[in-house]
Amino acid sequence: MTEEAMQKSAPGGDWRPAFATFAALAFVLVAYPAIRMAIPYLNLFPAAGGREWWWVLWSSIFVGHWICVAICAAAISSEKGRWVSIGFDWKLFIRGRYVFILVVILAVVVAYYAPAYFYDDTLPEQMRSHPLGPVSSAERMFWIAMAVTAGVAEEIMYRGYAITRLRRLFNLPVAILLPAISFALMHGPSAFIPQFLGLYIFSALLFTAAFLFLGSRRLEWIILLHITIDLAIIAAP
Repeated sequence: MTEEAMQKSAPGGDWRPAFATFAALAFVLVAYPAIRMAIPYLNLFPAAGGREWWWVLWSSIFVGHWICVAICAAAISSEKGRWVSIGFDWKLFIRGRYVFILVVILAVVVAYYAPAYFYDDTLPEQMRSHPLGPVSSAERMFWIAMAVTAGVAEEIMYRGYAITRLRRLFNLPVAILLPAISFALMHGPSAFIPQFLGLYIFSALLFTAAFLFLGSRRLEWIILLHITIDLAIIAAP
């Protein structure tokens, strides 16, 4: 990714927002967090006991995240831009594919053996480290995909796309605070628990600071940091 390519693709100069720009910002910053907050009240979870609810919850989030990425991609296309305009280059993941494959294999091994190490033969009703975290081996393996999804999708949504576009439409404080608040609320009802809300806001500002420090041009490294943080849950009791 050359500096010249960055300048040509960046939302600046004669860049003009398209209708899709406002639609994407509205969905990512307002509609999606609202949906996530409403999920527990939509009676989507199975009434039966056990952990069925866990799969419904995280599968819906998995799909929702990629829908948001698709909406952002459509907006970028409507603006006649490229992924580089949000500081993202997919080629990094292609070049490092063998490292990523190795990390995934190690993560699968950890996910498979962690429950036996922590719980012996009796799985708890919920994870001790996080009330919505994975418990069984199968859940922890799915969490690997969920960690990658969250790292890629949330950084594209709330840093790469939202911040670069809002910085052209409003001032910098708005471009920082609005995505941070939306990022926190996107985590659902747990965002109303003080300690979790503080954690989400802190995380959002941390990722945003890193994004701005890197000149809004290296979203890939923030994605990798995000994935690493979420992936650590599979090795927790």
